[in-house]
Amino acid sequence: CRLAEVRNDTTVLIYEQGCDSLFIQNFIYDPIAPTFIYENTCEATEVGYDTVYVSGMHCDSIYIVETSLIAGQSTILSDQTCDPAAIDPDTLYLSSLNGCDSLVITNYEFVPIEFEYELNVDPCGESTVGEVLFFNESGGDGNYNYSIDAVNFTSEGYFNGLSSSSYTLVAMDEQGCISESVEISIPVIPILDSNLGGVYEIESGGSIDFNIQFTSEPDTFYWSHPEILDCINCTSINVSPPSTTNLVLYMVSNEGCITQDEVLIQLKASSIYIPNIFSPDQDQVNDEFRIYNSGYVKAYKSFRIYNRWGNVVYEVTDVEGTEVITWNGSFNDELLNPDVFLYQLILETQSGKEEHWHGSITLIR
Repeated sequence: CRLAEVRNDTTVLIYEQGCDSLFIQNFIYDPIAPTFIYENTCEATEVGYDTVYVSGMHCDSIYIVETSLIAGQSTILSDQTCDPAAIDPDTLYLSSLNGCDSLVITNYEFVPIEFEYELNVDPCGESTVGEVLFFNESGGDGNYNYSIDAVNFTSEGYFNGLSSSSYTLVAMDEQGCISESVEISIPVIPILDSNLGGVYEIESGGSIDFNIQFTSEPDTFYWSHPEILDCINCTSINVSPPSTTNLVLYMVSNEGCITQDEVLIQLKASSIYIPNIFSPDQDQVNDEFRIYNSGYVKAYKSFRIYNRWGNVVYEVTDVEGTEVITWNGSFNDELLNPDVFLYQLILETQSGKEEHWHGSITLIR
């Protein structure tokens, strides 16, 4: 295996018997085949071939070491976060026992927690009342809690009975990720009212004035008995009720809410009494027909009594209310026989209203 030892050796052996022997020895070069060793490295400077000669007692050995590069492992991971400050990639270096490093890169996608909401407000209650419903949530781990003050959370996404105020809507998942807050407000809507109210008493046939004032301007208003008002669209009105009346004012706000006020207008009891029977028999008891007036009548415009054939048997006109109207049951100074008569009275009350009365009178003896 040594090139320097390549040769031909001839040896002559002399035999004592006289016969010689000839030995010819040829040395041929027979190199030792190299041994290949394959190794790996994660250091680029160690890549290549190394030849190692190992000397022994005879032929040397040749070792050829081939070192190949093993690139460090790179792993890219993807994850989500609801924290905008945490969206920069995370890089993690890992070293193995053989000295080779691994690289783990985590890329974060910003996925905020988002939601929609529905706000309903009832402006027509005794106090303004609202309700909020969370829906269509997204982002986070999918398990949400909700708050309307960004402090107290509940798993129920529905809040009702909310009074007029400002509210902060927030959704949060179980990992503590919180959505951006949404500010809402339920406005104070004043209840529409007026100064109408109370109980008033007027003379029968009379009228009364009201000057209506509202706490805020209504969109519109209307009355329960427009026929007794002199103006149905005015705030200064004159009311002439034919009888005791509960007058109601309905007010409609700009939000469509209806409120009402009412006033009771009572008519004073009639202070006139007309009896329907008398007995002109000179016994000093109920001997004449009389109209009893206690201040209700301002003037008697006319008073007529008719017999069954329609003839006038008694008549007075244009008499002051302070005078007493009487009839003794006679016609042309003659006493009439018992019968039933009809009367017709036209009078003016103290309030200036004209009234028409009629009825029957029975004359007995």
